[in-house]
Amino acid sequence: MAKSNQSSAIPLNQSIEKALAVLRAFGGNRRALNLGEIATAAGVSKSSAQRVTHTLQYFGYVRRDAQAKRWVLSPRVLNIGYGYLSGHALIEGATSHLLGLNVATGESVSLSEPDDTQMIYIARFPSHRHFYIHMPIGRALPMFCTAAGRAYLSRLPIDEVSDILDRSPLRALTSHTVTDRKRILALIKEARALPGST
Repeated sequence: MAKSNQSSAIPLNQSIEKALAVLRAFGGNRRALNLGEIATAAGVSKSSAQRVTHTLQYFGYVRRDAQAKRWVLSPRVLNIGYGYLSGHALIEGATSHLLGLNVATGESVSLSEPDDTQMIYIARFPSHRHFYIHMPIGRALPMFCTAAGRAYLSRLPIDEVSDILDRSPLRALTSHTVTDRKRILALIKEARALPGST
């Protein structure tokens, strides 16, 4: 199961840890899963997956898809993310600027926030073109391979940049993804030298 990089003297609640791992098991090509697949993706036993899934079903966060005969997330999980987005001062302050830039350029404009080694999209105005890349709110991408991520890294001390890169699987997400560490560092250095970045 994925762990936070923050240490604590207070013992973790294992039931909550397992429930979060089960919720994180879904997504992408893992939209509908059976119990064995949930257990494998969450890193828990099949019996634990069954107990957690049953509890999440009771509270309405997962449901049984009768056609696929597998478990899927329910729309109720979006309520958790909405609690973060609603009243977010950064989003409220940036929205008019994002929209203005979107209208002026016709291009997709996004706002993202750092989360450990990733950038998470919290606002997005899509391109006016017929073809554009779908990037839903909540999508997380590695810092090393996004412009926003490299801009963020350019503001950090080099030892923090090295730590983030050390903990990031430098694998290609597209045919254009830069995965060479030296090249990534060069791109971060270029971002650091841009006007207004000091």
